Amino acid sequence: NNPALAASSLVNGNFETGDLSGWSVDTTSSGGKADVVTSYAHTVYCEDLSCLPPPTTSPQEGSYFALLTSGYQQSQATRISQPFEASNGDKVSGWAFFKTDDNVYMNACTGANADKAQVVIKSDSGTTIATPFEQSVSSVGYATEVTRGYSGWVYWEHTFTGLTGTGKFQIEARVQNNTGAPGTDASLIGLDDVKTSAGGPDTTPPEAYITSGFGHVS
Repeated sequence: NNPALAASSLVNGNFETGDLSGWSVDTTSSGGKADVVTSYAHTVYCEDLSCLPPPTTSPQEGSYFALLTSGYQQSQATRISQPFEASNGDKVSGWAFFKTDDNVYMNACTGANADKAQVVIKSDSGTTIATPFEQSVSSVGYATEVTRGYSGWVYWEHTFTGLTGTGKFQIEARVQNNTGAPGTDASLIGLDDVKTSAGGPDTTPPEAYITSGFGHVS
């Protein structure tokens, strides 16, 4: 019943260094950008142009959070990622939000091709094994009002099961533009307080071997 040890901790998962230290950044393929910010001022849509000052999103914890903006190419995501290790029962968790400036998506019936943001967990070989956070234009609605096109902070988590020993994984946050002409609208994902935690007690019994002794069993 010794407590299971957390396999590894994520580096700078709360972004309190004020930058993306510890994370790999991929913005080149999409033309997007990845920043660490203290707040985000939302776009406000008012028909008569008499809007109040835009509302802002503050960090879920601490003073900073990561903010990824979609790029100009459709279906090419802006990403940040980081490898880590996990054992059976370990958990990875965090907070994320999705914000879109789009006011239309390609298929109003099915939501197909809607701009989207995801947090995904991948195996060491690159296979996606979980998507604990996913929001899109079709899930949050059009960006036509102050309260539309924005998910708010959403807590997400994934618990590892069925592992034998310690496995190597990668966490990736991404946002992509799938709607309309490339570069006409932006979608964003905010990410904060990303961390790993240990699982429950290790209930696997130890293997026992007899290395010396006398007598025999008949």
